[in-house]
Amino acid sequence: MPTRPPLGPHLMRRTEFLLQVLVRQGLTVGEAMTYAALLDRHLLGSAQQEAEELAMRRRHGLHSPPSSSARPSPRPATWRPRAGAIRCSRSG
Repeated sequence: MPTRPPLGPHLMRRTEFLLQVLVRQGLTVGEAMTYAALLDRHLLGSAQQEAEELAMRRRHGLHSPPSSSARPSPRPATWRPRAGAIRCSRSG
């Protein structure tokens, strides 16, 4: 697995923004860092898994499933967050 600097300028900007959002919701900086790391690992892990599956398909000559544009899809339901759903509550 290639290595890279942990936080380049763009990633640092995104991380600072995420931390600001979480701290404004009432988390401590330590808690915000924990949740930011959790999100990063989830997103990066998902992307890495997707890339590995694509590489495996190519290595073994497997065909990809049809693209979503090749078949009609039902109209997605409209999602609206509930008021206050993003807020984090702290007990104690």
